[in-house]
Amino acid sequence: MRPPVPSAPRRSWLRPQSGLLILGIDWLFFGAELMTFPIGGVVLAAFAAFSITAGGVFWMQRRGGDALTAAALKALLSGVVAGVPTSIGGTVVGAAVLALAGLRRRAN
Repeated sequence: MRPPVPSAPRRSWLRPQSGLLILGIDWLFFGAELMTFPIGGVVLAAFAAFSITAGGVFWMQRRGGDALTAAALKALLSGVVAGVPTSIGGTVVGAAVLALAGLRRRAN
């Protein structure tokens, strides 16, 4: 009897580094301390979180072999998720980011 042939690991939609970047930037910009900022500060923080996350995810996804349009779409969606001025850690959105980045499988 032949031993089972190992299958190639399933590739996740996002690279794990991209998922960690999304959650890290979101946590950095929208922790509890942000609530003391004026409205203008929140708008600037949301724009900065969007820009940093979108640029980082685009770069990571392109390095990972994604096509230009796929990397751009993932970067845009990731930027929007990180740019919403509320923390997503511990929410359904945060869990979805972890699952799409394949980080759920690594925890087991």
